[in-house]
Formats: sequence, structure tokens, C-alpha cells
Amino acid sequence: MPSHCRRQTAGKILISLVAIFTGVSPYLADWNITHIYNPAWTPHAKFHNAQTMVLGAMLGFLAIYCLWFRQGITKKQKLNEATVLTSLYWLAQLPAILFPGSALVDSGINHVQNA
Repeated sequence: MPSHCRRQTAGKILISLVAIFTGVSPYLADWNITHIYNPAWTPHAKFHNAQTMVLGAMLGFLAIYCLWFRQGITKKQKLNEATVLTSLYWLAQLPAILFPGSALVDSGINHVQNA
């Protein structure tokens, strides 16, 4: 197998792993008392949490589709599309920290869990 084919295969596998992680990790991180079951969260806040979870799943699984099943484009185009789709969920977190009242972690988690 030529080296460029091995690189493309390795790239497809790595992007696939990130895409799967993108689709599954929001549920692993947020389907708990600190997020979706948090009694202190308003219904609208829970709506946006759910929206973000679904967006991660959609982007991850769409990347898998583009990478492995999409027809009519080159292998390089498939890699590029899947890379962009997979990265959007994570890149959106960069400006999110700049929003008013935003934080990377909640300081009062123990208080909510013990309530």
C-alpha cells in the first residue's frame, strides 16, 4: 500500500474516532444531575443543553457519513468535509466562554448534587 493511502486511511480512522466522540461525549458529559437533570436549571436552559447535545450527535454522525459513505467526491474532499463537520462542535466552545455569565465548569456542583 503506498504511503499516501496509509496516511489517508490513518486520517479517516482518526477523524472517525473524533466524530464518534463528538456524537457521544455530550451525552456522557451532560446526561446527569449537573446538566439536563439539574433542578436549578430553567426549562429554557435545559432546552439549549439538549440542543447542544443533539448538535454534537448530528455533526459527528454526518461526518461519518461524509467520510465513509458519500459518493461522487474525491477522498481528499471526504476528509476535508468530515474534518470541518467534526471540528465545528469543538470550535464553537472557543467563543462560548466570552458570553456573559459563561464558565468552563460550575463552581456550585457539590451544592446541587447534595440538594
